[in-house]
Amino acid sequence: MERNVSEDSEKTQTSIKDRSFYKVYKDRLLNSATFNIFLCYSFIIFFVYIFFVSLFYRDVANPYTLSADQADNSTEIFGDISITEFLKSSTLTLFMFLAITLVFGRICFYLDIPNLMGYVVFGMLIQNIPILHDNFVIHEYFIETLRLLAVVLIVGRTSLNMSYLEFKKHWFNASMVSMPPTILNCGWIIFLTHYVFGIPWEISLCYAFVIGVTAPPVALAVAGGIVSEKLGTQRGIGQIMRVSALMDNAFCIAALNIVLDYSFEPDAYHIPTTAFHLGVGIGTGLILSWYMFNFPSRSKMALFLTTRSVMFFVSAASMLFFFKTIGWYCTAAYAILLMGYICGTKYRMDEPGRKPFEQNYLDNVWNLFLEPWLFTFVGYFFKIREYNWTTIGICVIIVVSSVLVKILLTLISTSCLKLRFAEKVYLSIAFIPRGSIQVANSIMILNLSKTHSLSTIPSAGQDFYATVVIALILTTTFGQRFLRFAARKLLKAENSQSVNIEHNLSPKDGVETSTSIRF
Repeated sequence: MERNVSEDSEKTQTSIKDRSFYKVYKDRLLNSATFNIFLCYSFIIFFVYIFFVSLFYRDVANPYTLSADQADNSTEIFGDISITEFLKSSTLTLFMFLAITLVFGRICFYLDIPNLMGYVVFGMLIQNIPILHDNFVIHEYFIETLRLLAVVLIVGRTSLNMSYLEFKKHWFNASMVSMPPTILNCGWIIFLTHYVFGIPWEISLCYAFVIGVTAPPVALAVAGGIVSEKLGTQRGIGQIMRVSALMDNAFCIAALNIVLDYSFEPDAYHIPTTAFHLGVGIGTGLILSWYMFNFPSRSKMALFLTTRSVMFFVSAASMLFFFKTIGWYCTAAYAILLMGYICGTKYRMDEPGRKPFEQNYLDNVWNLFLEPWLFTFVGYFFKIREYNWTTIGICVIIVVSSVLVKILLTLISTSCLKLRFAEKVYLSIAFIPRGSIQVANSIMILNLSKTHSLSTIPSAGQDFYATVVIALILTTTFGQRFLRFAARKLLKAENSQSVNIEHNLSPKDGVETSTSIRF
C-alpha cells in the first residue's frame, strides 16, 4: 500500500514537472522574437496578397491567369486607354486633390466648421465648374479603390473607438439615448420615403440607415470638448454622448450592409444567401480577432505597435475588397466591426488610461489622406445642375423631418433617465448632424443603382445621393458650432476627478484632426 502511495506521488510530481515544462516552453515560444515576427509577417503578407489580387480583379489561386470573364471585367473597369497615361493622369489628379483639399479643410478649421465640409465644397466646385471638371482627370477605378479604403477605416474606427470601460459604465443611458430613437426614426424615414413619396423599398431602406444615423466626427468632437472642459461631468454627459453616437453608427452600418447584400445583385432577394454571408462575416471576424488579440505576443519586439496597426488595417482592407468583388456586401462589414471592438479592447488593456497608439496611427491615416479624398469625391459626384427644385425640396423635407422626429423621440426616450432636464434637451439635439461618414456607402449605393434590374432604382438612387449630400450640408456645416454653444448654455461646469478622459480626441503627436474643437 505504501508502494502505491509512493508511485502515485511520483506520478503526480512527474505530471507537475511536465506541465511546468510545457508552460515554460510555451512562454518561451510566445515571447520569442523570431516566432512573433514569423507569425505577424505571414499574417500581413497573406492579407496583402488577398488585397492586391482583389484590387486587380484576379483569381486568388491563379493571379497571372486571366479568364475571359475577368478580362471583360477589367476592360469594363479600366477602359481602353493606355495604362501608362491612365496611371499618370489619375495619380497627378489625386495628388492635386489632396494638396488643395487640405487647404480647404484648414480654412474650415479656423472658421470652426468641420474640415470635411471644405473637402465637399472643393469636390462640388470641381464637378460643377466646367473648366475645372475638364482639367482634373481621374478614373472611377481610383475613386472606387480609395472609397473602399475609406470604408475600412470608417467601419473599423467606429468599433475601435468604443471604450469598453465607458460602455460598461454608461451602456444603459447611452442605449436609451441612441437605440429606441434611432430605430423609430428609421421607421419614420421608411414610411415617409416609401408610402408618401413612392420611393422603392430598396432605396427607402437605404434612406433610413444613412439619413437616420448621426455624424460621428461632429458628435465625437463635441463630446471630447465637453469632457475636457468638465461640462456635465457629474452624470458623464460627454461619455454618454460618445458611446451613444458610436452605438448609433454601428447599428446603422450593420443594418445598411444587410440591405445592400439583400437588395442588390449578384445575389439579390435571397434571405438564406444573405444570412449565410452574415454568418461568414461574424465567423471570420471572431477568428481574426482571436489571432490579433494574441499576436504579436512579444510586446518588446521592434515596431510592436506599428505591426499591430498594420495587421488590423491590411486584414480589414483585404476582406472588404475580396468580399466586395464577389458581391458579399455585408460579410466584411460585420467582420470589421467585431475586429475593431475586440482589438480596441486589447489595445486599451495594454495601454490603460490613455488613447491607444494604434488608434492614433489609424486616425492619422484617416485625417490626412482618406477623409480628404473621400469627401472630395462626395462633392465630385454631386451634379447639382441635374436636379430640379422639386427634387431638392423633397430632399430637404426628408432631412428636416428626420432631424425633428429624432429630437422628439430622444426627449421621450430619455424621460426615464436620472438626468437634469437641460441635459436631456442637450442629448436630444446632440445628434442633429446627419450621415457624414455614411456617404462612403452612399456612393456605392449610387453606383449599384445604375445597373439594378428594376427600372425605378437608377433614378431613385440619384435622388437618394442628392438627399445625403444636402443632409450633410444642412446639418453638419454649422452643427458643430451650434452644439458647442448649446453645451455652454445647457451643461454645468463641474470639477470631477473621477471622470475618465482617456479619449481626449487630440492625438499625442500633435496632429490636429478633423474632429478637433475649441471650447
